Amino acid sequence: MLRFRASVRSYLRTEGGHRPQRASSVGARRTPLNCSNLSLGVDEIPYVKYGGLRFVEAAHVKDLLAAFRLADNASDSLAWFRLLQLHEGVGPTIARRALAALGLSDPDADPMNYEQVLDRWPRAAEFLPASSRSQADGLVAALARRDGDLVAHAERLRVVIVPLIEATYPIRTFV
Repeated sequence: MLRFRASVRSYLRTEGGHRPQRASSVGARRTPLNCSNLSLGVDEIPYVKYGGLRFVEAAHVKDLLAAFRLADNASDSLAWFRLLQLHEGVGPTIARRALAALGLSDPDADPMNYEQVLDRWPRAAEFLPASSRSQADGLVAALARRDGDLVAHAERLRVVIVPLIEATYPIRTFV
């Protein structure tokens, strides 16, 4: 911890004594992360912590994970519910109607394969506002395209999901 505080102070001296507006703290293990957070707090340097359970519980991370869950299981109704609501004009009621059209509203129903879910997509898309149908169709097309390796499939999903996440969760600025 002393080494970390010394490096922070050294950084501040090399930057002409100006304090950074915000420092970032990233870590997975408890003790080193807590020591660095404590040091930043003692020196009154505002910081943002990335990692741990709170990182995984963030809504935008859950949405990206929902897309990856759909890549593995097309009948994951919770993942569909989260992703449909990312589209403009789609709230819980419209998402539930689209899920019913996909045949995913009954939790006791047998899981469906991709072909079964994708065959029902045009019916589900009718419940979406016209302004968000093209983006939703893009998501479904990325899910349907299963050629190539897993990394290529994940990248296709990321390319479709990231604009939706950025539109839903504006970047926050910290003082």
